[in-house]
Amino acid sequence: SHTAEEPYHPNEMMQTEFQKLLRAKENAEMKVQALEAELDIVRTQQERDAKHVHLTEEVGCWQRALQREKVRCEGLKESMQGEVDRLTVENTKLNLDWTRAMLGKNRLKERMDALKKKNQKL
Repeated sequence: SHTAEEPYHPNEMMQTEFQKLLRAKENAEMKVQALEAELDIVRTQQERDAKHVHLTEEVGCWQRALQREKVRCEGLKESMQGEVDRLTVENTKLNLDWTRAMLGKNRLKERMDALKKKNQKL
């Protein structure tokens, strides 16, 4: 329904419409790319966060294992100290026994010598 003054140019109007749609499509694609870039940043951050959480948990495990090992070593140290103390006491007793034995041996020798002298006189 066009008059002679307003000629209908379907080609020109379609071209204009096509240009508008093309610009809208390009804008949409740019927006999608921008959103994908943001999403990549978020994903990378989430991966980093997850890795950080995992490493933190791993560090915690190692710290607890180290603490258990320290406690175990402390127990071993105490029991070894107890054994050292016991052996020191045992050693002291043996030294006293040995000293008594030497004294007894010397007294026995003196008595033997005295008996020999007595025998020689007889």
